[in-house]
Amino acid sequence: MELRELKKEVQGLPSASQTVASLQQEWLRPIRSNSNPELPSLKDLSEEQRKEINDKLQIWRRLAGDLQSSAVSQKLQHYSRYLIELALTSLRSDGKKAKMITNHLLNDDYLNLSQTITDVQVFENNVKALSQIHKEITELLNGSLSLEEAVLFMDKPHQKHLQQLQDIAEKQKSLVKDIGANLIKLAAEDS
Repeated sequence: MELRELKKEVQGLPSASQTVASLQQEWLRPIRSNSNPELPSLKDLSEEQRKEINDKLQIWRRLAGDLQSSAVSQKLQHYSRYLIELALTSLRSDGKKAKMITNHLLNDDYLNLSQTITDVQVFENNVKALSQIHKEITELLNGSLSLEEAVLFMDKPHQKHLQQLQDIAEKQKSLVKDIGANLIKLAAEDS
């Protein structure tokens, strides 16, 4: 992928934080029994069902918090800028600056490429776990709600937000691969 395209792709990446916030608004908030008059059957859940749902929600909230605080998108934006800077230094034949940028991208505490790859994998695993818990809780609720309430609940756009999170994870994985390939190519040109 060309550096210009890569930069546009990185800049066009939707915010995971906003997507998680939308998911919380559209899915988490409506299933709180004391705040939703549209789903009165939630108050009729057994104590065992409530405990199971609350346990899963606690894990879900932790994962959602981790996803909201993820800095992967910001790191990818830094990488795209530094790769362009590295390409420009190659054109200027400034080997010293190119070596400094490459070293920075590989060994910096914040922009360490191997750590970013790990961060992308953790993000993807958190999205998968969040999706699984979402599915389990939704199935539990659908079994407890009346047909009318289940339809009302499933008409909310939470599936769209969940799919968007999954798309962000896939896109991050693809972008970090492209960033790595471009970094290798540019570093080899400067050697």
